[in-house]
Amino acid sequence: MDTKILVQSVGLGIAGFVLVMLLMPAYIKFAQKKGWVGIDIHKKEKPKVAEMGGILAIGVYLMLLLVGFLFVGNDDDISTRLLVLVLGVFIAYVVGIVDDFKSLNALAKPGFLLFASIPVIVLETYTPKPIFPFIGETRMTIVYLLLLPFVVAVPGNSMNMLDVLNGSMVGSAIIVVLAMLISLFFLPVSAIHQAILLLGGFTLLGILLGLFYYNRYPARIFNGDTGSLSVGAALGLLAVLGRIEFIILVALIPHIANSFSILGSIKGLRERRQIKERPVIVHENGLLEASSSPKAPLTLTRLILASEPLHENEIVKRIWLLTAVSGILAVFSAAIIGWWTL
Repeated sequence: MDTKILVQSVGLGIAGFVLVMLLMPAYIKFAQKKGWVGIDIHKKEKPKVAEMGGILAIGVYLMLLLVGFLFVGNDDDISTRLLVLVLGVFIAYVVGIVDDFKSLNALAKPGFLLFASIPVIVLETYTPKPIFPFIGETRMTIVYLLLLPFVVAVPGNSMNMLDVLNGSMVGSAIIVVLAMLISLFFLPVSAIHQAILLLGGFTLLGILLGLFYYNRYPARIFNGDTGSLSVGAALGLLAVLGRIEFIILVALIPHIANSFSILGSIKGLRERRQIKERPVIVHENGLLEASSSPKAPLTLTRLILASEPLHENEIVKRIWLLTAVSGILAVFSAAIIGWWTL
């Protein structure tokens, strides 16, 4: 592992954390003044919370990734991958902003998110040879290219679908990024792939830690689709650019399972206003209970509540625990891959 790149990556992560921590209070006041607020529906008081914190957080992320170009110098391989990461996240960022302000329909949002993979394809920064435990490197030239847009879009939409409780998306994303970074110590990826994962990963970690401080229970800022779509797209892009597709897939098991469970229960893509029954009932004492209606979406939150009613922060901790388990499995998978390819 390149020590210089590691130190620079940690520096970008620290800068991201500090900038989000310092700038978010001003953004919250600005959002409230502009009327960018949403109702926190999982609390009995139904407080109004500033919306679209992802506009600031992901804006800082993109800015710091551009600063990263100063660190990689004349290394064209790393700088090209860094450019692809910036362009791909920016596309998801724009889709999120449009959706936050205009509410894209159920097909348009995931459809437009597929375009976030275009920079990867055009600049040919993918390797159609994903690595699996007990198998090693495989060759999937045509199939890989067909699946590549979904490797970016699925994490984006999955993060978006789990961003329903205070801190649920951001906290779980932090765990996924940590699993990814720890996996680097075991994976047999090249120095180029390590560099983009370190630069993109540590910077994202810093941003998320800063955002978490304001989005945790009780939230002072909502991420908006701008935040959740961009974070998920960033993870998908890093998976492709760093050749860790399987590792990210395993780390995101709760997110992906949640999204496919929802889609299966409502029989396809639906706009929120088309879903008449909510999966969770909020009681006067602040407890959340799973809906008994067969028409309500089958979400991860509803499954967690199936045994007993819980407070919002208790549900979120269980989501984090599930993500931690999948993150540990991802690290073990990386260790197996490293051992198998020795």
